[in-house]
Amino acid sequence: MNYTYMKNIFCKILVGMVFLLVSQSTIAQVNITGFQTPLALAQKIAGQGVTISNPTMTCPAQANGIFKVISSNLGLDSGIILTTGKAATVGASYGANGPQFTGTNANASTNNGAPGDPQLTALAGQTTYDACSLEFDVVPSSDTLKFQYVFGSEEYINSVCAQYNDVFAFFISGPGIVGQQNIALIPGTTVPVAVNSVNNGIPGTNSNGTLSACNLMGPGSPFTSYYVNNSTGTTITYDGFTTVLSAVKGVTPCSTYHLKLAIADAGNGIYDSGVFLKAGSLSSGTTSLTASGVGTTGTGIPYCVKGCTPGTFIIKISNPSPNPITLNYILGGSAINGVDYANIGNSATIPANDSQAIITVNGLPTISAGIKSVTLYLNIGCVIDSATIFIYDAPYAQLMTHDTTICLGSSTPIFVNMDTMLAIVWTPIIGLSNPNTPNPIATPLITTTYSFTTSWAGSGCTPISDSLTIAILPQILLTATSNEPICAGATLQLNAIANPPNPQYHYQWTGPNNFTDTLSSPIINNVATDVVGTYTVTASLSSLSGCNGSATVDVTLISTPPPAVAPLILCLHTPAEAITAIGQNLLWYSDAASIIGISHAPVPNTENTGETHYYVTQTINGCTSPKSDIEVNVIECCKGSILIPSAFSPNGDGKNDLFRILVNPGYRIIEFRIYNRWGQVVYEGSKTSDGWDGTFEGKPLDMGTYYYYAQITCVGPYNILSEQKGDFMLIR
Repeated sequence: MNYTYMKNIFCKILVGMVFLLVSQSTIAQVNITGFQTPLALAQKIAGQGVTISNPTMTCPAQANGIFKVISSNLGLDSGIILTTGKAATVGASYGANGPQFTGTNANASTNNGAPGDPQLTALAGQTTYDACSLEFDVVPSSDTLKFQYVFGSEEYINSVCAQYNDVFAFFISGPGIVGQQNIALIPGTTVPVAVNSVNNGIPGTNSNGTLSACNLMGPGSPFTSYYVNNSTGTTITYDGFTTVLSAVKGVTPCSTYHLKLAIADAGNGIYDSGVFLKAGSLSSGTTSLTASGVGTTGTGIPYCVKGCTPGTFIIKISNPSPNPITLNYILGGSAINGVDYANIGNSATIPANDSQAIITVNGLPTISAGIKSVTLYLNIGCVIDSATIFIYDAPYAQLMTHDTTICLGSSTPIFVNMDTMLAIVWTPIIGLSNPNTPNPIATPLITTTYSFTTSWAGSGCTPISDSLTIAILPQILLTATSNEPICAGATLQLNAIANPPNPQYHYQWTGPNNFTDTLSSPIINNVATDVVGTYTVTASLSSLSGCNGSATVDVTLISTPPPAVAPLILCLHTPAEAITAIGQNLLWYSDAASIIGISHAPVPNTENTGETHYYVTQTINGCTSPKSDIEVNVIECCKGSILIPSAFSPNGDGKNDLFRILVNPGYRIIEFRIYNRWGQVVYEGSKTSDGWDGTFEGKPLDMGTYYYYAQITCVGPYNILSEQKGDFMLIR
């Protein structure tokens, strides 16, 4: 090494020390934690589809670490680092394991004094120093093993294409591999990744580099497209590093392979190099098995429905093959292949250059047998996976209520026996208690056809529909009448008038005196007072009692009293007048049995003495009374004495309350006056039946003596006139 080169090293060290003082206050951009165990490092890079074991490490303790990127142009977010110096000097600030350098002209140069590695020496073409290697066994789950990495070095830029060809390698050995093979290669080549194979293509001036030294690495070297110039970088100390590269190797699934990840300085142990391996990137191609359906159960298992949209098993691989891949599987579960679902065989093929195969589970409509399951077991080498799909019975919905007839204002339940997974919608909704239940209560106002449609969201099942008609019979409007008011002894006619009319109505009458009848218009003959009261009638159809109509009618009875009559005494051979009676619309009858009356009153015959009977009725409001019997006596008149009392007592006891002259038939009082003691007339009358009640001008007179005067004559041919006068006592 010449003087100029040593001077440059000294300058870099000096600048780095100055930067060290400044960087203590900076915020880390790449955090590095060194001094890791082999197991921690191996586990950090292990990803999907691999199982690691037996990790060992040949490496100075400070040369390894785990990194976490906060902000950097590295291209990786986290992982492990193996270096030829001190891992802590690669990042952006001071760390737990010592100073970390960053920035322009910063150096990562630590001579650990460790030996090199013979395999790396062979790759670099130079003696190697400060080797750091991590080894472990790995079992891949598929036919591919790969990981991602970035190689960086402080040998960039000044030592490019010289003897300082720091190098690293990922050696793999195991089934199908002869010896140990390096898979850390330039993509598409067999050229190992090293300082001289990936760089800017400009030989370093400080190390007397020549382009031919880089060309010796292999055809196409140096590969500038994979190089990142980091001479002005602020997060990674190395002046240069590669883009993110991948190491890929075909393997035998489930076999054990040995990996050796190694890096070393070449030519001397001064300027460091390092390799960053992405966390979780050591992986094998994975095969996954999933199931999907039209929905999932409460436990998350997918399901499909017989006769509807099928369920699917999906087998995915991470590394498509240029050739078709046939995968065998085993079927299990309670469902029978070819019976509960269409036959799906026992294998599936992933097409060439494709990444998945889909196995369709078409549930076949069968007699309901409950929920069945189909489980697919997939065995890929050492990987056994399974997935389950439930198969539900085909949905059912049966209308249990038939067409029916109800009365207006009545309700009827509707019942649909259906799968609980179904949703139901009724139309129209008018008159329904709930249009989204299988058992609504219907109260339509008019005859209505109700239709339902069921659905199973997302199932792809054909909707089930049906309908029924509810006919409405109008409520019976019933009116009750009678030919009342009715006359006693007549015929009572009751009438029930129904709207709308229907000859099939059943009628029931009830009324006073335990009256019942089932005719619409019953008749009661020869009515008496026991028919008076309220009559109730109902009309119904025997099969639909809810359509009943009812009405009432009050029956009143007109009872017409007989006319007022009095016995009549007539004088022999005296001309008689027509008989009189007190009443309305009188009819006269010749005998008690006569049913035909005459409107004019008869004139009695007075030529012979004896007793004769006449009969009369009165008619009020069309009702004719019973007959009144009028007794007519023809006698010889003006025989016998005239009787005048000497006192009377008008005290209202019904005895001697009137002062009057008592005469035999034939006599007629033509003048009758009463005087007080002063001669004042206090009463005057002219009828035989007249009498004085002891009052004057409406006021009772005092007890005492009063005087009377009367002229009495005899009717008929005798014409006798008699005057009567005297006094009498008014007693109180």
